[in-house]
Amino acid sequence: MQRYVRLYGTRSERLLADARSMAALGPCFGYDLYQLEVDFLVRDEWASTADDILWRRTKLGLRLSAQERREHDEYLQGIRKESDAAVLNQWIVLT
Repeated sequence: MQRYVRLYGTRSERLLADARSMAALGPCFGYDLYQLEVDFLVRDEWASTADDILWRRTKLGLRLSAQERREHDEYLQGIRKESDAAVLNQWIVLT
């Protein structure tokens, strides 16, 4: 919680708005990087790569194992594919 306030300031309220329990944070990628934070960074901060999140924005790349970093990257690749498919579907509907 302190890390969120330190990194995101008043935006941490938006990050944690609907989280009422640890389970609401989603899966943990390692250390204290949860899916909720990753989704927030992708949606609100336009983070698009694992390196951007792990090294530039959170510095948690220093604390995650190679396996945890790979799992995080795989999750982001999945988000990207879903997002690309949604954009394509929206384009098809509009044309």
